[in-house]
Amino acid sequence: MRKAEVKDIPAIMAMLEESMGNGYMDENKCREHIESPKSFLYVEEDEGKVVASTLYIIENMQSAMDNSKEESEVLSKLSRGEPIIHCKFLCVDKKHQKGGFGRKLITELEAYIEKIKAAGLVYTVLCEYNNAIPAKSIFEKNGFSFRKKLGQVWYEDEDYYCAVCKGRCRCEGYTYFKKIGE
Repeated sequence: MRKAEVKDIPAIMAMLEESMGNGYMDENKCREHIESPKSFLYVEEDEGKVVASTLYIIENMQSAMDNSKEESEVLSKLSRGEPIIHCKFLCVDKKHQKGGFGRKLITELEAYIEKIKAAGLVYTVLCEYNNAIPAKSIFEKNGFSFRKKLGQVWYEDEDYYCAVCKGRCRCEGYTYFKKIGE
C-alpha cells in the first residue's frame, strides 16, 4: 500500500469508471484528494501496476450527516466525539478482484489512520443491485456493521452515469459503520 500520486490518476479513474461508472469522480477531484491533508487516497500495486485504490475522507459533521443520512446526535454517539471518516470508494481492477487487494488496502489504511489518531468512526455507503451488495462481504470481514438502508442516494446526481444502471443511478444505498480501535 502506498499513498496515491498524480501519476496514478489514469489507473484510478479507469477502475472507478469500470466499477462505478462515469461522473462519480473526475480527474481534478482525484488530484485534490491526493493533495489534501484531509484525504487518504491510497493504492495497491501488483508487479508495478496499480490494481486497487481506496479513498477515505475526514469529514465535518455536516458532510457526514449529508452523506450518511444520520442526525448529528446519532453521529456524535457513534463516533464518541472523535473524527469521522467517509470511505468514499474501494475499487479493484476486475482482473485482480478476489485476490485480497481490497482487504489489504482497508486493513493497512485503517491501521495507519488509527496510529495517527485521524478517526474514531469510519463509514461507507454501499450500493445494491440485482438483489446483492457486491462489496458487503469485504467490509463486513473488516469489521463494518450494517446501519440502515438509504434509498436511491445517487439518483439526483444528473452528472453520474452508473455502470450498472446504464444511466442515472437507481441503485439502493446502505450505510455501514466501523469504530476504529475496537
